[in-house]
This record gives sequence, C-alpha cells and structure tokens, in this order.
Amino acid sequence: MKKPKLKIVGVVIAMLMAFSIVSVGAAPVEAEDTVMIKGRTGDTISELPSPRSELQYAFAWGRGQNERYATLELVAIDGVPWQDTEIAAEFKRGMEFDPEWYLTKHPDIYNEIVLDKRFNGYGHFVVRLYNEGKSVAEIKEIILNKSHPEFNEIEVDVFVGKTSNSIKRGVTWYKDHFDAVPFISNGRVMVPVRGVMEEFGATVEWFPATSQVSIKYKDKNVKLKIGSKTAEVNGKAVTLDVPATIKDGRTFIPTRFVAEQLGLKVGWNEQYRYAYIRNF
Repeated sequence: MKKPKLKIVGVVIAMLMAFSIVSVGAAPVEAEDTVMIKGRTGDTISELPSPRSELQYAFAWGRGQNERYATLELVAIDGVPWQDTEIAAEFKRGMEFDPEWYLTKHPDIYNEIVLDKRFNGYGHFVVRLYNEGKSVAEIKEIILNKSHPEFNEIEVDVFVGKTSNSIKRGVTWYKDHFDAVPFISNGRVMVPVRGVMEEFGATVEWFPATSQVSIKYKDKNVKLKIGSKTAEVNGKAVTLDVPATIKDGRTFIPTRFVAEQLGLKVGWNEQYRYAYIRNF
C-alpha cells in the first residue's frame, strides 16, 4: 500500500525541528550532545547547533530536500558530509520515499550529483543549470572546473550597526560576522578593513610606526594614514572626505573611497541599511 504523501506544512515543521536548538518543554541538552548542522536554504549556506537526539529526523530532512531540492539541502553534520555520517542510509530512504517527488523523478541528478559529496550545497545551481537545458554531465563539469563566470563573483554586504554580514563566494552566499561593528561617519560607511578587503583576496598590512594601513589588490595599492584626509593610490596623493580611524581596536576605512580606488563596485541599500561591495 502506498504511503500517503505528507503535506508541505508537515515537512516545514519537521525541518524546523531538525534545525532548531530549542524544543518547548524539552530538558536542557549538554554541549557534548549537540552537533553542528550545515545546510542550504535558497542560495545561502549557514550552520546551526542542533541536539544530537534530533538526528532521528534525518528521514524528514531527506523528504524535505527531495520535494524542494532547489531551495533546501542538508550539507554536513559536524563538518562531515552527510553521505559519510551515521544517518546517511536513513536520509537516502527519505529521498526515495515518493515517486512523485523531485529527485525521484530526476534519478540522474539524484544518483550522479546528490549522492556525490563533491556537489553538496550546489543544489540551487544544479537545478538552475538543469532547467536551462544543461545535461548532468555538463553540470558536473561546470561545478568541478568552476568554469561558470559566476564562480569568480564576490560580494560582501555590510550592515550598519551590526556585526553580521552576508558574503557571496561564487554561486553561494554565506552568513558571517565581523569582530567589530560598521558605522557611519559624516555620511560615509566605515568598515573593518580586514573583514572586508581580505574577502576579495586583497593584502592588508599595518605599519604602526607611521599609523598607516596598506591595501593591495591586483595592480592597485591604497595607503591610508589614521586621521588623515590624504591617501596614497599607487604612490599618488588623493584627497578623501573621511579619514581612516581606529575604533574598538580595529582599523576602519571609508568603504566607497577604498573600494572604488581598488576597482570594486559599491552600492547602498537604504531600506535595509547595508552597503555592498562586489567585483562584478
């Protein structure tokens, strides 16, 4: 007898239980019984702690991923790809539960991509390429060789007044945190220099004797002196309206000036009060 298909609401509830660290009425969970669940929602990957006891919901996780593979995907448990964990077999059963679900209807994606840990976290990209007419073999080659133009894209979204930020590396977004809070000075967004510029591969150096910070990116070199409105760009003096400063033990730089001098693009989202810096 065919088992009835669960409603989407049921799947959502199961997923919330799987990714939640708090259960109403549950006894406190000791640290050693907690695992880190790494998962993808949409194009964003994040990690959350979860009680080990809730690994019993692996069956539900697999079912949820199957129905919504483009938007929902388990990546790893305690840093180990889910394919190599204790719940792998049960997770696979969850994905094979209903013949009407996405991965069951696309066995080539399931067998050659989903079960291969090299492609964990790329589900949204896989489905997009598949819908564009790419074959599974072509999709695998694109991901393994990083041959799609998007793999070169980097964006950092900096939220004023918050340590949290969002970072796009290639085709995937990640949630991260600065160790200092971005702020606005005279209408300019000030960001911690290392937290932003090193994401693009820039080299950041601090010279305590002269209170200068140097940012090297490709063929550009920007030097800022703390408190000074005169900067050096490839050895030439350039005036800026807000100087670099030190706050809470971290060096902050004016986002737009430095990013644009390095050839990066900068924008501002007034609704959510964040600045974005990108290389594309």
